[in-house]
Amino acid sequence: MNGTNLVDISNENVTTSEVQTLKVGLIMPISNTEGYQLRHWAEVRRIIEEALLDIDNYKCKVSMVSEAEDVTLIQKNIIQRIYEDDIVIVDVSSKNPNVMFELGVRFAFDKAFILLKDDDTDYGLFI
Repeated sequence: MNGTNLVDISNENVTTSEVQTLKVGLIMPISNTEGYQLRHWAEVRRIIEEALLDIDNYKCKVSMVSEAEDVTLIQKNIIQRIYEDDIVIVDVSSKNPNVMFELGVRFAFDKAFILLKDDDTDYGLFI
């Protein structure tokens, strides 16, 4: 992945009066996962959203890539969001197949993403 598609969230190019909005897509499991506490993924999302509040000069609009404002084909919405969001945060913990597929789509679009992984998920998949 080349550096030309990365989203610059540094403060050097933005004056203190400018606030830009970043569309941040989340890719992570949404249902309970064996081996994880109930509401684990909701807690992970809350932590991510709180962390993004601390970025100066940016307002982050955070939502799951599967969330859409209009009612159309869910797969179309997901692919469109994976392509259009400024940055996508992907939690590969638990090696969820849907998450891995959506990460692959984002990677294929050569768009910026951030990977998260818990301490319990091994790296075997990534080698």
